[in-house]
Amino acid sequence: METNNESMQNIKEEAMAIFKTILLTKQVYAMNYLVRIVRGDKRFELKKPEHEQLETFGSMANVNDYRLKNIITWLLKNYYLNMVNLQYGSLGLTAKAFLVMHSEEDLLVGKKDLQMNAETRVLSESLKRIRKAIAETEDRPVFSIFTDWSLQNMIDSKPQDIATLKTMGVMNEAYTNSYGHLLIKAIKGAKEESIRQLQEDLQKRVKYPSYQAVKSLFLAGCSIENISETRQIKQDTVLSYLGDLHRTGEIDMKPWIAERIDGKILQKVADFLGQEQVTFRDAYRELGLDYQTLVLSKLYANS
Repeated sequence: METNNESMQNIKEEAMAIFKTILLTKQVYAMNYLVRIVRGDKRFELKKPEHEQLETFGSMANVNDYRLKNIITWLLKNYYLNMVNLQYGSLGLTAKAFLVMHSEEDLLVGKKDLQMNAETRVLSESLKRIRKAIAETEDRPVFSIFTDWSLQNMIDSKPQDIATLKTMGVMNEAYTNSYGHLLIKAIKGAKEESIRQLQEDLQKRVKYPSYQAVKSLFLAGCSIENISETRQIKQDTVLSYLGDLHRTGEIDMKPWIAERIDGKILQKVADFLGQEQVTFRDAYRELGLDYQTLVLSKLYANS
């Protein structure tokens, strides 16, 4: 649920569905099974047929799997949930959860806390593939190899060697000795692989007719305002399209930007963004430039 603050989201409804499901089931379950209940997922046989009769069954059918798992991970990290059984990843409620359940207040979370960036997505998918392969090799269920909570711990801490992996207790020692190197390789290669995938996706995307139409108008000398009006899209969208076209070599915007933005401003933006730990939002707040000028200056500086 959205709030008036664009950087925050209210997750009260989703959290309540998870909390109630944990209360209504007679034994503890892990993240995946709880998500299947609230999403009304019957593609696999439920452990207990009566779970289909729970009031929360299917209550979050319109919420995607990733979002619910990200919310549960956030609830764990912020002590609304706890891990009842580390071996199976079973979840329980804390006192904080009960306070939320008896409160009329929203449960607000920063949007970024619920987003999965490209590197995290790639790493999560890689570790799950490895887990599935190990489970098939050992003829064991996937959760017995390592739980989703252990998977999240690996994503968060990114261990770089077998010794560290062993201290985390992700898998038993025999499995760690046999397969730990596969996990470490996936962790070390996730960033490079995510960049490769993003570049590949971008190269495909700029070939879409919508991008090529913007490219044609730009090369014909149309302004951002003209392109926006002609294509019936927002100017911010035009800027995004042009940026992608520039980064993939479809167009060269540097001469065009240099003609329209004073060199001192371009240098000012480049110097500011060249500092450590500064963001685009910091630049927007500190430099006093309009959004379009700042976007184009950043594009120039990064070319």
